[in-house]
Amino acid sequence: MTALPAQFSDLQPLADRWALPTTHQRLELRASSTMDELCAFYDSFAARAEQVFEFLDGQPAGEDGLPGDVRQLLRLTKAFMDTGVAIELLNAPDEPHVCAVERLRLDP
Repeated sequence: MTALPAQFSDLQPLADRWALPTTHQRLELRASSTMDELCAFYDSFAARAEQVFEFLDGQPAGEDGLPGDVRQLLRLTKAFMDTGVAIELLNAPDEPHVCAVERLRLDP
């Protein structure tokens, strides 16, 4: 697994599980996780979110051309955003009354 930038090394255990390369993979992980797991991840990242957002604000948009460590931090941040939907809006790992995430086909 790619390491995060040194100043965010405390988030590495989160990145090892949550910093997945595609939206589909992140949604599958969210849907297959318990609310306790989602809340633990969300709360751990939220404690550093402001610093992460400030750091990423100075980076080029998109993953192309980012150094590997910064790309990994961006992917972890995307997982935080995906998890936020489950915690703040749905109060469930997956969206109720819609097709299962396994059936979704997303463009890259």
